Amino acid sequence: MSQGGVDRELVSVTDSTQITFHQLQDIYNALTGKTEKITKTLDKSYLVRIEDLAQLHARISQCCDSYGAKIKNENISVIHVNGLRETFSSYDRFCLYNKSNVSPVENLHMQYNIILIPSGASKPIQYKINMVLVSRVGLAEKRPVGMVGPLNLFSILGRMPGQVSIEFVDYAAARHFLTQIEEWYDSLNFSAENRVVNFIQSISHWMREVFSVSTLAFTVISFGFLANVNSIFDSVQSVIEPISAMVFIGALAWLVGSIIGRLLESSIDRIQPISYVCLNRGDEKAIERWKRKNWRFGLMSIVSVLVAFSVNMVAAFVFREWF
Repeated sequence: MSQGGVDRELVSVTDSTQITFHQLQDIYNALTGKTEKITKTLDKSYLVRIEDLAQLHARISQCCDSYGAKIKNENISVIHVNGLRETFSSYDRFCLYNKSNVSPVENLHMQYNIILIPSGASKPIQYKINMVLVSRVGLAEKRPVGMVGPLNLFSILGRMPGQVSIEFVDYAAARHFLTQIEEWYDSLNFSAENRVVNFIQSISHWMREVFSVSTLAFTVISFGFLANVNSIFDSVQSVIEPISAMVFIGALAWLVGSIIGRLLESSIDRIQPISYVCLNRGDEKAIERWKRKNWRFGLMSIVSVLVAFSVNMVAAFVFREWF
């Protein structure tokens, strides 16, 4: 691998003094003590298993070897749904992770501390790579005991993305590390997103209002209030009973429509593309539960629509029979 002309590029400091770009970076870092940082969000619904992590570690190790890294160590932390946090001081120790654990993984934090001397640099330079992989399946398992609040809030939190960041002095080496991580990320399996479900979820907060109004409107139309107003209200006495029934059944239709709309909103919002970090037996069971829940919530959404249609038909029949 060639680091290109940037490493050997000469920078004029004065009319008679020229130094390499790396030497200039060394001076800047020594004077300010500052490092730069690049960050990438991992926002797709990734499906990560332990063999994928082995590939990531191999890629980072190859990068370190190509730059002649003097020191490389890693810290890997696994946070479980039950609050257990396991930290490993090396990837080799991480390979001994207990795969029979029944508590699903909530998130995985991988940190690499690397010291290398790029071509043209006069002293070692430190790099720090941080990667956080969030398991949406794990978050869903934790919600009953660890989360409260409206369902839409959970939908937002359930889509919390992973993230990778690199702290560096020399951009060329840091960019190469990031490129390797991006290539690894693109090689993962991803959960396909349903565009129809995504669109319905974007308007799901209107479901209660839409179903309430539509149910009430259908009931009023079926009653034929406007068309038959003259024949129905011939006298003051005949007005009281129809209006009372109209108010009662109208309110009931609004309530039923609101309940059905809320049920549909809840079911639709709970349908989420699966995303996980599968390391143990608990993760495998949680994945199966997620798939069953998605299927059940999809069925509930369809049933809600059918119930709304049935309620409208029943309301129409009742009005025809009573009036």
